[in-house]
Amino acid sequence: MGTRVRLLGSPRLERKEAVAPLPKERPLWLLSYLGAQEDWVSRAELLELFWPEVEPASARNNLRQLLHRVRQMEGVEGLEADASGVRWQAEVDVRLFRQALARGQWEQAVELYGGPFLEGVRIYGLPGLEDWLEAERADLQTAWGDALLRWAAESKPSQELLECLERLLERDPFNERALQAILQHAAALGEAGRAREIYAAFAGRLAGEMGLEPDPATRRLLEELGRSALPPQTPAHPVLHNLPTRLTTFIGREEELGLVNRRLEAGERLITLAGPGGMGKTRLALSVAESQLGAFADGVWFVALAPLARSALIIPAIAEALGLNLTRATDPKARLLEHLRGREMLLVLDNFEHLVEGAELVLELLNEAPQLRMLVTSRERLRLQAEWTLDLQGLSYPPGYGLEAVRRSSAVRLFVERANRVWPQFALTPQVAPAVLRICQLVQGMPLGLELAAAWVSAFTPQDIADELERSLGFLESPGLDLPERHRSLRAVFEHSWQRLTPEQQQSLARLTVFRGGFDRQAALKVAGVGPAALLTLADKSLLRRTPSGRFELHEVIRQQAQERAEAGGVLAAIRQAHAERYLALAEEAGSYLRGPEEARWLERLALEHDNLRTALEWALSQQDAPLALRLATAIHHFWYVRGHHREGRVWLERALGLPLEGIPPRLHARALNALAERTKDQGEYAQALRVQQEALDLWQRLEDLGEVAGALHSLGTIVREQGNFDQALAYFEESLRLRRDIGDRNGIATTLNDIGVVYGYRGQLEASRPYFEESLVRKREIGDRRGIAYALGNLGQVLSELGESARARALTEESLAIKRELGDQQGIAVSLVNLALLTLQQADLDATWSHLEEALRIFYTLERRWSIGVVLGSFVELALRLEQFERAVRLVGAVYGLTQTMGLAEPPVSAGNLERYLAAGRQHLEPQTFERALAQGREMSLEQAVDYALQQPLVGARAAPGAAD
Repeated sequence: MGTRVRLLGSPRLERKEAVAPLPKERPLWLLSYLGAQEDWVSRAELLELFWPEVEPASARNNLRQLLHRVRQMEGVEGLEADASGVRWQAEVDVRLFRQALARGQWEQAVELYGGPFLEGVRIYGLPGLEDWLEAERADLQTAWGDALLRWAAESKPSQELLECLERLLERDPFNERALQAILQHAAALGEAGRAREIYAAFAGRLAGEMGLEPDPATRRLLEELGRSALPPQTPAHPVLHNLPTRLTTFIGREEELGLVNRRLEAGERLITLAGPGGMGKTRLALSVAESQLGAFADGVWFVALAPLARSALIIPAIAEALGLNLTRATDPKARLLEHLRGREMLLVLDNFEHLVEGAELVLELLNEAPQLRMLVTSRERLRLQAEWTLDLQGLSYPPGYGLEAVRRSSAVRLFVERANRVWPQFALTPQVAPAVLRICQLVQGMPLGLELAAAWVSAFTPQDIADELERSLGFLESPGLDLPERHRSLRAVFEHSWQRLTPEQQQSLARLTVFRGGFDRQAALKVAGVGPAALLTLADKSLLRRTPSGRFELHEVIRQQAQERAEAGGVLAAIRQAHAERYLALAEEAGSYLRGPEEARWLERLALEHDNLRTALEWALSQQDAPLALRLATAIHHFWYVRGHHREGRVWLERALGLPLEGIPPRLHARALNALAERTKDQGEYAQALRVQQEALDLWQRLEDLGEVAGALHSLGTIVREQGNFDQALAYFEESLRLRRDIGDRNGIATTLNDIGVVYGYRGQLEASRPYFEESLVRKREIGDRRGIAYALGNLGQVLSELGESARARALTEESLAIKRELGDQQGIAVSLVNLALLTLQQADLDATWSHLEEALRIFYTLERRWSIGVVLGSFVELALRLEQFERAVRLVGAVYGLTQTMGLAEPPVSAGNLERYLAAGRQHLEPQTFERALAQGREMSLEQAVDYALQQPLVGARAAPGAAD
């Protein structure tokens, strides 16, 4: 468009050399709200923000008029609207700023930040929009400050950086981190005088407005400016505290513990550890307090607030913890303030969530006692400007099974330690580790959930515990006498939070339980009828987590407990239907972008929503809604293919096609059969794949849809090609190509050209295959099909490798691999890795060859691509021969033959000529008895044994013959 929208600083449009102000009031507010979002904003959300008390029909008319006004404005381009939503496809600095932050490009982010968001603009009369602007402005300025400090920490000192840091201190005059960075940079640049002036001004502000002095760490930096003196040594403070004795080991939270300690050392005065019940807030607070013993002249003091019924009791509770007698005080608060004033101490206030109306007392204590620091634990934020909040989530656990990774994870370490307390014989063996990991996943690392689960190991195996949790997390409860009532079960933990919600908040939380894996604002409003204000309230209460990307997540424990209450009220059926329809619309919209330049972005979006798509499919199946289930499954089957969810996709499609299909549109039925044939073929079930694809072809022929007939013929060609029937495959592809040329199907033509080239390549007719790959590549580039480009590049690179053009071949193969990694195309990544292994083997780079083959084999095994596993095993044979490990090579050849027989293939995945060459080398170097034994052992290997054998030794090198084809 050539226009950049500036919303950071004074709002304006920049086009070439011209700068124009943006419109004022509602048009500007609307454009700014749209410009700050990454995607569509629903009309319902805009109506709630801009006309919250207007009758819906009038509000909708107002929105139409406002959109019309905005469209008429000069320079405003890219405003799009449909029946459900609105978006502004403009180059907006706010979006670019956030994208730079996400990529860690701190310097670029700082350059993009032109000033406070909508500087000088005020919204009035719209409370929801006013709150949004205030929060957005604060969030962006905080993000800018953090980016600047990160840039300063990672860069060499410069005048430019020093000036930027000074601007940060001007906008945030009490930001001591900024002052510290200024002192460090000034020292390196020889600007001691300038730094001392800035320090003096900061110290004056701090003393005048807060009665404080800079942190000791900051004072030391000032003293070191001229390297004239070492920082003074501060004598250790006496250890004064009332911390309770820990009866169990504190495990995990190393990162959080270090972060909180660093914030305290940097001068932070009010830190809140927030999170749902059972997240270990109290344990972390006590660990922080213990690590601070001796750091405060007047001690570290713990105040338990859970027993208190009302906020008026906070003052007596603090006084009791400090040993301060208030019985004769006429004004207990004044007496407490008098006691704290001038004292240097850390006060830990535990379990504040039910007393948040007393947050003003916290602020008063901080103002009156300038050397006081406070650490608070709460399920709900205090909502004070001075508050720095750390949201606690579950302990970490690895995404997949690997014994060492499992052993190292915090969640597993906690489970094992607690399990040993109730059953000393318990050990984390390879046999029980998968079940322990599953327990961690089911409770999402919640410490209390892990402890409650571990309490059952004396009566149940970890697998039994995991099975019970699969059915219901309500299984987790403990009669432990030393546990508070609210922590004796996950139900009790949730009930404690649930009872603190208003009926409206309870309803909102219950309705949000239809989502899985997170959701965005638009989905919350459109599906569950929950607006931004309710989302923020639930997030403040630690019942929702807002991710850095702006999405919201429900911890599984909270989701399941809230859903049980919603089920009891019978309110979810209609919402689940709306949820399914929402994600069907998303999947079908994505379908039009998955074979073009937008493919990578839409694949990521579908990956982000995969759990919601699964939930929608499960709902459709439970309702026996065949049209909904089939539309969903066919819309996302390409995503399943690219991201390697072959088995899962097959199962969903089979379940959907197993529903009663009376009245199903034939086109929908045929599409589902196409998709099932593809997923079945990818698992090596060729007989079923041929049967299903032929059934789809018959349907398309009856419908006389030439484009779909061509697609079905193409799919048949890919199936028989993998069976080794190259002549039949070529016949199918050529008929498909003829039809696609007749109807002008550009993408189909380019794809079929590529696959014809693959057939010629498998036949060894390299010169014949080359023009097909070259034409396919040209056509794919014209269309902008990134994945198609990658496959054509890979195949062309393989041909050039065979023809001796190894340098160009490697460049094309590496370009192909880079695109596939960008798309997350697992199967494609593995294919390119095999082809790279072929090239590095030619160049005798055996370490690289081993690395490529190992990664490729692991991917194909995960994807259950048995035919492709056979190709890679052939490459490992080449590797073994290069290393003169002839017995190993013969055993792997036997595994290829065994796999060929198991799959019912007419030809093995590796050419017969190459297999004979491999065996001839083995016969030449081995005793006949050794040769026959190795070949027989290989034939008897299962698929799992063959893969494990290939990966046993850290070897290098190999090459598939005739190579892996894209």
